[in-house]
Amino acid sequence: MKRFVTLALALILTLTMIGLVSAESAWTSTPELDAALEQMKPVKWNWAISMGSSHRVNEVFAYFANQVKERSKGKIEITMYPGETLVKNNDIFESVTNGIVDMGEADPSYSFSYFPLGSAFFLPGNDFGSSRVSTYVANEWYKQDFKELSRAKFLWAYGMSPSGLMTNKKIEKLSDFKGVQIRGTGYAIDAIKALGAAPVGITPAETYEALLKTTADAVLMPLEALINWNFAEVVKYVTPIPGVSTVNHYICLSNNAWNSLSAPVQNMIEEVSLECVEMVAPMWDEMDQLGIDFAKEKGSEIYSLSEEAEAEITSVFAPLRDKWIQDRKAQGLDGQQALDILKSLQEKYAE
Repeated sequence: MKRFVTLALALILTLTMIGLVSAESAWTSTPELDAALEQMKPVKWNWAISMGSSHRVNEVFAYFANQVKERSKGKIEITMYPGETLVKNNDIFESVTNGIVDMGEADPSYSFSYFPLGSAFFLPGNDFGSSRVSTYVANEWYKQDFKELSRAKFLWAYGMSPSGLMTNKKIEKLSDFKGVQIRGTGYAIDAIKALGAAPVGITPAETYEALLKTTADAVLMPLEALINWNFAEVVKYVTPIPGVSTVNHYICLSNNAWNSLSAPVQNMIEEVSLECVEMVAPMWDEMDQLGIDFAKEKGSEIYSLSEEAEAEITSVFAPLRDKWIQDRKAQGLDGQQALDILKSLQEKYAE
């Protein structure tokens, strides 16, 4: 089975690279871009990336950096700094807006004070269903005319698959959550409490040992963590649990850097950004399946909740969403409008 997983990963990488080559070969320059590049002075951008260097999503980041350099004829050179090697994840967005770094890639929950409306994406009760849907929704979300999105130029975004439950106690109904210690962060903490469980605020790197030593009973994350964080080695039960937690990440550029570019160069960067969205959209769905296969190999039981259980679980999230709307109102923001936009985007891309 390990050989199968290795071959599967290799196949996915091969198909990804075929896609990269196809996208690259299909692109042609324009006279307007060529003329603009003739007049452009070379620039070097540093890119603070929250994801670790070994994560597969770096393939797409590298594609973006390489294609921007190639299509700009070397006038724009981007150096990637993954895994907090340039600035801490909590400081990435502020560092971009203050000009400390040129580009940033991060989860907005690292700095929710800058994204009061953007936190809607993380609320329990959203059911994106797949990383494809959540990616397209996230990408369009960051194009909305919200004041909070004016502090930087958001180039593209990607969403992960909905979080699943990986646990050592089989949970089949709402009452089974009582007293269970679940690793979760951000708005997932409120969701975990609403379910009657106890949140454990630790990093993914700390979670493996916590599950092993039973200081945590379960983890709420995309199921790719079964293989990428090896959680399949220390859990007995795995179930998708839609509507509890879904995460997105943005890629942004400082306004100063963006505004210094001519329109043809900006258009070229936006073309590359759209190609990256297409590449990354299925990534977590594919990795989730690899995680499930790895969990089966390790002897975990994979099961689904009944429709009745899912409905019962979802029902406890309504007060959290109502409170979120009231909290936004106290800030002078229209939270209901933001949720309506989010729902509309979910429906649009689910089709």
